[in-house]
Amino acid sequence: MVGLYVFTILMYVKRNLLLDTLLQDPVKHLYTTRNKMDYLRPKKHSTAVYERSVSYSGLKLYNLLPSKIKSLKEPEFKKRIKTFLILNPMYDIKEYCDIDKNLI
Repeated sequence: MVGLYVFTILMYVKRNLLLDTLLQDPVKHLYTTRNKMDYLRPKKHSTAVYERSVSYSGLKLYNLLPSKIKSLKEPEFKKRIKTFLILNPMYDIKEYCDIDKNLI
């Protein structure tokens, strides 16, 4: 069940990034950083309810992916994520956070 949840959330983020409908907090500084394009910052909030939302948790899970996976087009992204989750069954979200995603 966790794999299905992670898959659904990651696909939601991937699709909505293309449509530019996810709420994000833009990075506002003039200097460049090496991973500026790899990190999507969730919108600022003040409630724990928002942290359980698809937008917030989706961006957190998506940020854990390697940049080579994030840059894939949606069909290839879907195939790689699905295969990875099938080969690596998980019992909670912490396992997804801890696993080496370079195996994708």
